[in-house]
Amino acid sequence: MNAKKLSDTTVPSTTDSNKLAQRYDSWAENARSRATWERSVQRAAAKTLRRHFAENDVTILGYGECAYKIKQAMSEKEFTQVEAIETEEGLSAIIGKPYDAIVCVGTLINGETDPSVFEKMIRVAKPGGLIFFSLSSKPRNNQQYLNKIYAMETEGRWKPVGSFGEDHLEDAGEPATLYLYQRS
Repeated sequence: MNAKKLSDTTVPSTTDSNKLAQRYDSWAENARSRATWERSVQRAAAKTLRRHFAENDVTILGYGECAYKIKQAMSEKEFTQVEAIETEEGLSAIIGKPYDAIVCVGTLINGETDPSVFEKMIRVAKPGGLIFFSLSSKPRNNQQYLNKIYAMETEGRWKPVGSFGEDHLEDAGEPATLYLYQRS
């Protein structure tokens, strides 16, 4: 497999306006596909949490790069106590306010976030609280996450509630699975 050079993917290597337009159109379509996927996953999270919580005033934390979009999706399902934190530092700074549910979708797809984030999410979830997240289905991207998830299961810190079929990230060609865990 030939590795792409940086200039092959991000820096236009031509001044031909037709080629530049094609490259932009491809990038724009990929961005639209990712946005569509993210929106469908955020709605799936909201729908899933609605099945588990009949009341509207449960406390929910949207975490990660899509935190404010998660908050919007939860509001559309009439959840009223939803907060959003985009950074791991922000998640670490939460003190004394446990949440009924944590939602983290789209953030753990590329393996860029340290697996210790699960420790941080479980720390801010109430005992019995739910943690909903997405992971790439390709082992090369998520083995570090799976190792941490299974270690925390073995330690009795949380248990799986369910996983949901694969949705595809059209722009990256990466299948992803949605997981729901419950803190012990």
